[in-house]
Amino acid sequence: MQKDPSCIGQTLPARIVRQERDYLTARTGDVEYLCAVVGRFRLEAAESETRFPVIGDRVQITPQNDRQAVITEILPRTTSLIRRKAGKTTELQVLAANVDLALVVHALDGGRNFNLRRMERFLALTSSNNIRSILLLNKCDLCEQPEDSIREATALFPSTPVQRISAKTGEGLTELRERLRQADTAILLGASGVGKSALINALLKQDVQRVNAAREKDKRGRHTTTNRQMFPLPDGPWIIDTPGIREIQTWVSLENSEAFADLEELAQSCRFRDCRHENEPGCAVLEALQAGALAPKHLQNYIDMRRQQDALVKSRQESSRLAVKRSWKQRKYDS
Repeated sequence: MQKDPSCIGQTLPARIVRQERDYLTARTGDVEYLCAVVGRFRLEAAESETRFPVIGDRVQITPQNDRQAVITEILPRTTSLIRRKAGKTTELQVLAANVDLALVVHALDGGRNFNLRRMERFLALTSSNNIRSILLLNKCDLCEQPEDSIREATALFPSTPVQRISAKTGEGLTELRERLRQADTAILLGASGVGKSALINALLKQDVQRVNAAREKDKRGRHTTTNRQMFPLPDGPWIIDTPGIREIQTWVSLENSEAFADLEELAQSCRFRDCRHENEPGCAVLEALQAGALAPKHLQNYIDMRRQQDALVKSRQESSRLAVKRSWKQRKYDS
């Protein structure tokens, strides 16, 4: 679409539709601009990583010419999908903003692509950020008994819709499109190789994303997608494709998480309100474990994630304390 030269220098509402490292593309109407970010956002991001514009953000931009614009303001977010950055860092990362539906994709092609523990972590991530989820079991055409996997996932996550689907054959796509019509912005989440980009192509009925076959040995993916990009679906919402995520660490409490709703319900009967379900007397969770009513790996995943959160909170508190200490020392030196 031809761009209106009268827009140059004017402030316009837009949305970030593509993010590749520090390169952002904003769309206003049917027009897209490659965007720079004003310096104050970089200064704010140095103090709070969540203040930098990301995919899905609604922003104000000022076009500089017919191709480039400057992002001058981030409008209030309805939701933020935030995780702790991968590695031994305490920094947070906003994966996307203003998302109201997460499509958590796993695959039924064997290898490591059907993993209940990873599902727990993804659902803990989305529900802790107040984003509803659907579990998509892709590549069902490559599985002889997909019903067994569906039963496993449904039993563990009774409050989360579980749907079998095949980007290759089209099975389940009509039902998925109906679900998507109830959303404004959806995001695809999952490890590399589960078929997220293939699902985008199938939903759009055109090849907009490059896809690669998973490794034959273990079905692991090869990071085909290297950026985050939004696509408008016909008669539906926007949908965000993301690179494969291998490390999922939440940063807020696991309470009220869909992934661990059964543990939270059991915890109401623990003798101590602050029971950690490890070796405390009168722990209803451990009693359920001993009675065989709880899977050991399910509980261990919960404990591991809670310990990661505790370590993150402690580390960030220490970083904050040291920052205040340095500030006081600097003030004393300056005076």
